[in-house]
Amino acid sequence: MNSSDFNRQSSRSSSRNVERSSNTERQANRQGNQENRQDYHTENREDWQDYGNNARNDRQDYYDDNRYWGGNVEYPGAAAAAIAVGTALTVSAFNSQTCNPTVVSVGGVTYYQCGSNWYNQAYQEGDVVYVSVGAPPGY
Repeated sequence: MNSSDFNRQSSRSSSRNVERSSNTERQANRQGNQENRQDYHTENREDWQDYGNNARNDRQDYYDDNRYWGGNVEYPGAAAAAIAVGTALTVSAFNSQTCNPTVVSVGGVTYYQCGSNWYNQAYQEGDVVYVSVGAPPGY
């Protein structure tokens, strides 16, 4: 074997080693990229699950805070007055009263007058009820 053959063979061997190391680097880069994609998708899934859990908890908290009065957030004073004044009647008990209720709207709140008794409509455990309240201002 002469020196030029040796140089060619050595050159080929050296280029194969460079090629192998470059393939190894590419493979390592591909693995790194794949791991990055998986981490990204895992983080996104966890964020989405957290968002869903937080939304569910917010809905439950809102329901727990407002279920007795049906979410009567617009008129919290009316709801508070009803708690202080009295009792709740079911729809059938309210409708079975001897008088025809008169509907009176004061300040955007609807009252029902039956004789000297006044009522507001509300929700209790998902059912409509009529709660005894004091007379509205001016009555």
